[in-house]
Amino acid sequence: MKKFLITIILVSSTSAATAGGFYIGTSLAFSDTQHASTVKETGNDDITEDVGISGPAFSVFGGYQYDINDTVFTAFELSLLGSRASGDADIDGTKASIDQKTGLGVSVLLGRQLGEGALFGRFGLQQTLYELSAENSSESYDGPHTGYKFGLDYRLPLNDSFQVQMGWSRTFYSEETYYSRPGTGYSLNFEPTESLFELAIAKKF
Repeated sequence: MKKFLITIILVSSTSAATAGGFYIGTSLAFSDTQHASTVKETGNDDITEDVGISGPAFSVFGGYQYDINDTVFTAFELSLLGSRASGDADIDGTKASIDQKTGLGVSVLLGRQLGEGALFGRFGLQQTLYELSAENSSESYDGPHTGYKFGLDYRLPLNDSFQVQMGWSRTFYSEETYYSRPGTGYSLNFEPTESLFELAIAKKF
């Protein structure tokens, strides 16, 4: 029994100490975004409504992990998001659809080994493109939104090279103007807040 425990401790320590280096991965995700839609017009009160969209998404990511010691690590990560999340809305009396398109993010991770697994948090910047399409119109309006991303992930090794991880993140995006009428003081603005749930697999090098 003692030999077995010593073996487990040695394996865990080796795994933690050699976890640093480059990695790449891909994930399947579910995106849920709440848009604060605001119609502004000079001389009238602002009209704000919440519009929700949701749907499947995927991402590819890569980064470099640096081990601070045997149990604590940090990492720098880049990610590219593709999404099919969408939803219908009634914007100022006009039926429309909102779609999430693509996103690009950069994150800093800080984590700790917990036995064979690891728990880590993330903080980053994310830029994501959302598109608004009005019914019975060939025109569309889009806004690339930039925001701060916070998240929490847990991962487990599958073998010496591959690991699986589950994560949740929330991104608070900037407000952007999608449409305005020059000289009238009228504008349509959106401020998204996104929750993203991911299941990923990554390869270490």
